[in-house]
Amino acid sequence: MFKRIIYSGVPAICLHACFDRLSKRRFYKQISCLSLRRELSRTLSKATIKIFQSYYFYSLLFTLLINTHILFAQKFQGGILAGLSTSQVDGDHLSGFNKAGFKGGGMVYRKLSGKTALQFEIEFIQKGSRKPLNNDNQYYLMRLNYIEVPLMFSYYVGKKWSLEAGLAYATLLSSYEEDETGEIKNAPEFHKSDYLVCIGGNYFITPHFLFNVRYSYSMTTIRPKNENYNYFYFVGGQYNKVLAFSLAYLF
Repeated sequence: MFKRIIYSGVPAICLHACFDRLSKRRFYKQISCLSLRRELSRTLSKATIKIFQSYYFYSLLFTLLINTHILFAQKFQGGILAGLSTSQVDGDHLSGFNKAGFKGGGMVYRKLSGKTALQFEIEFIQKGSRKPLNNDNQYYLMRLNYIEVPLMFSYYVGKKWSLEAGLAYATLLSSYEEDETGEIKNAPEFHKSDYLVCIGGNYFITPHFLFNVRYSYSMTTIRPKNENYNYFYFVGGQYNKVLAFSLAYLF
């Protein structure tokens, strides 16, 4: 009888223990939820403070940048330019600026005094030579793509006119040649660098828009003479000759 009571009481004790554990789990779950809510509230409060702090920080940074830009703009003017390049190559048995191309890039303009200014540019420019197809079915094309960096000194000869002179360095990006028979693949290679002397003029349409005309000529050969290469359009050392027209906008 005693054994039965003990054995019958075991499920009751186990059931009571299970309910006790469930109650404790619910209690701890409520405590943990409450703690989580409090922690979440604290986190949100901290995040809100950080957002406001970052807002004021970036506002201050933005204000400093604006003021720095204003101070910088009092001395320098940035700008963009785009235009047309017409070119020929001395030493190719041809004459005339028959090769047209694109010119475009960015610039920084600094007025040194009431009469003088300095201009720095980085631009992409297409050069080369071209003989249009004639009645004898003869044709030739030389295409040269450069990144060019001119540094120009300008002197004002009036309120809207200025003359310029300077030097430029150019690095060759790609080259291509063809004639009436197709692409020319065995020609001597072009030099990767070109050094030029430049002269030109500017006309200020408005204080922010200017029209530029510039002539440039290579000081060193873009491809030296090769006695072992016999080709009609390669008669000696070759030099770039470019007449370019561009429109620039100063910020």
